[in-house]
Amino acid sequence: MRLKSSLLKEHSGIIIILFLAVFLRMNWHHSYPPGWDPSVYILMGKYIFSHGQIGFIEPYRPLAWPLILGFGFKLGFSSISWGAMLEFLFGIGNIVLIYLIGFKVFDKKTGLVAALFLSFSPTHVCYGNSLYADIPAAFFGLLSVLLFIEAKIFLSGTLVILAFFTRFIYLLPAVILAGLVLLHPENNLNAKKLPPVAAFIGGVSFIAAMFLLFNLVLYNNILQPFIDAQKCYGQYHFKWSQGIIDCWQQLFAIESWFFVFVPVGIVALIQKPIYRSRILIALIGTVLFIWIGKYPTDIPRYLTASIPYLYLLAAYGFFIVYQTFIKTRLKYLLLLILLFSLGLQIWRIHQIQFPKNKLNVIQQYVVDHSDAIKDAWVSDPSAVVFSNLKIQELMYYPIVDVQKISDLNKHLSRAGYIFYDDRALPCRPVNDPTCNEAKAKLLERIKIDFELALPEEKSSFTNFGIFKRRVHQ
Repeated sequence: MRLKSSLLKEHSGIIIILFLAVFLRMNWHHSYPPGWDPSVYILMGKYIFSHGQIGFIEPYRPLAWPLILGFGFKLGFSSISWGAMLEFLFGIGNIVLIYLIGFKVFDKKTGLVAALFLSFSPTHVCYGNSLYADIPAAFFGLLSVLLFIEAKIFLSGTLVILAFFTRFIYLLPAVILAGLVLLHPENNLNAKKLPPVAAFIGGVSFIAAMFLLFNLVLYNNILQPFIDAQKCYGQYHFKWSQGIIDCWQQLFAIESWFFVFVPVGIVALIQKPIYRSRILIALIGTVLFIWIGKYPTDIPRYLTASIPYLYLLAAYGFFIVYQTFIKTRLKYLLLLILLFSLGLQIWRIHQIQFPKNKLNVIQQYVVDHSDAIKDAWVSDPSAVVFSNLKIQELMYYPIVDVQKISDLNKHLSRAGYIFYDDRALPCRPVNDPTCNEAKAKLLERIKIDFELALPEEKSSFTNFGIFKRRVHQ
């Protein structure tokens, strides 16, 4: 009893923070229809656990989150409710992990402040029940870092590669961890226990072998997701410098002014004696942040990966500055900045506009007519996320180009229903006149061979149509 009492007293701060985090999320989180990516994850999970009888598969997606969502479906739960519950738990887990990492690597007050700001992170709250893979991936990544700090190298390897197979961006932390493991002083061939590098490789290999085996079963090629990912993303040309500037602007605009202390934290770490754990935090936070600069179209969600580490660096930098001015009145200004930043985050959370928890007309049509819909082609997966349909063709995958449109034309006779959304079928390269012309001809042919199942005036979408094959008498 005394041990429990002392532990509760020692960690009373994080307990209060967790209570606030749970209260905040229970009051601000609302259920709403999944977007594009979450719909893909849900339908991939159904496909895997129904042995291909429901949903579809997108090979370039990491498999971990679809497997987790599909497992809930297999148990009889709604994939959406199951995913929302797990994402809530992962989000709370991230707060606990950032506190423990800060506590072990820096000190207790740094861990508490980082956990407090992460609890009120608008980005983490906004995506905390969206069914995107970012929050679960952040959890696995943070847990791998904590296990590394605790010298549990095998488990650290398993978790960081699990994070990678949840979101491919976690290849970067995996590489950083591997580099630090290689430099580990205990990598001595004469050592009686297993060297850290061997333990790390063993942990990585254990999980990687499982997912590569899944790739082989699903696609007949263990590298297919990476090949398709290169094809999908290789078309984009990124401006690193502009992306990084956009990231900083987004951090201050939608997240927190507290990040002004991040550079102080990094500089302070450089000036200190080298501690592998501290260098690890700085490397992962900054490298993820710089890499995210490649993706200017959806920066807020991608920042989910780096935000916990940046809060740790910001908290560390804050206390460095605070200790410098502790004997002056400037310390009150610093405390005011901290409280203002936190209050601004709470206000920003209050401004989040969640979509209405209501099926749109297209989704409702699919639910009402699911028994009649066969051989469906879709251009937007969210249209069929509430169904148990087997999807025959993804009109957008892997990219919409002249070759893809040619293939759609070739196999159009196989389609029974087509969910056509022109907005979801942008040509690659963008504004390619040949592609746009081919797409227009495809739509003309669809209108000849198919009839509108849902009148356009009821769909409320100008470029959308649910088409069903005409019955010729």
